[in-house]
Amino acid sequence: MQDKENGNLLESVDVFVTFSDKSLDSGDSSNAITDEVLIKTLPASVFAVDPENNLPRTTLTITLYEFLSAVNIDQDAIFGGDVFDLRLVLNLTDGREFSTNNVSDNIANSAYFNSPFTSSYSYL
Repeated sequence: MQDKENGNLLESVDVFVTFSDKSLDSGDSSNAITDEVLIKTLPASVFAVDPENNLPRTTLTITLYEFLSAVNIDQDAIFGGDVFDLRLVLNLTDGREFSTNNVSDNIANSAYFNSPFTSSYSYL
């Protein structure tokens, strides 16, 4: 996390998940939540200063159980091709938020910043 105050504007990062049933296999995913769901919030306190660049850094770990629980689906109902999409929202202490809907290509896709705020995980 990098900002004009060397990471001191970091308040939290919200982690959202969306489930997409993309498999042709049978399985009852009718109870699955397919709208975006908040799966967890990472407070600034879980970030540590990276010794290489003096900026806040953390590791995000989400288990399959957490994905399944967040979207209200059993493991038996997912098959190869089903997708869990993650979206991050960076919340700053001054009230600003940054995510996929309000960043430019300079931030989302540059080699320097490389902050797309999204990632997809397929169930294989």
